[in-house]
Amino acid sequence: NSAADILLVQEAGSIPVSAVYTGTVVQPVGVGIPIDEFAWNLGTASRPNQVFIYYSRVDVGANRVNLAIVSRRRADEVIVLPPPTTASRPIIGIRLGNDVFFSVHALANGGTDAPAIVENVHRFFQNRPEISWFIGGDFNREPNSLLWALEPTVRSRVDIVSPSGATQNSGGTLDYGVAGNSATTSLCSSCHCCSSHAGKYALTDHI
Repeated sequence: NSAADILLVQEAGSIPVSAVYTGTVVQPVGVGIPIDEFAWNLGTASRPNQVFIYYSRVDVGANRVNLAIVSRRRADEVIVLPPPTTASRPIIGIRLGNDVFFSVHALANGGTDAPAIVENVHRFFQNRPEISWFIGGDFNREPNSLLWALEPTVRSRVDIVSPSGATQNSGGTLDYGVAGNSATTSLCSSCHCCSSHAGKYALTDHI
């Protein structure tokens, strides 16, 4: 089975009509956009294949570039960090045991807020050394550019996990992941990265 256990979506449209709202909503203090949880059965009634969708409608206008996380396991905790700038999107994540996965979409003006996104996640977990975290998304800047824009103490504690090829038609690599643990010198991770530029992903796509 080649299906993914976690799908991080940065350009999500509307929720699939067959997804069922669970009634769980996370509304963090200081972050205006709530996170809603949905259960979505990809199988049948007799052979269910359920996943959970964590959805943040940050694009209240066009409803095109919302943030979402799709998980085969129900989240133990939903984490929402405030946007690093007034123009930025919130940083949304879910915790599964001691692993946390974030879906992020940096600003289109060269990803100027991307370093702050990574640094904010790092700081959030400084007192939780048991947690390993992964930030996946559209950083709107090349991996090496992001890495060297980070504070040295953060740079030494993260690994960039990027695909082998370009993630946009012009040849740039803007969609990738950052893995880290705020209590160790580095974290080696392997991940299959998919791009929202080479082929747009939506919540209605197969996982």
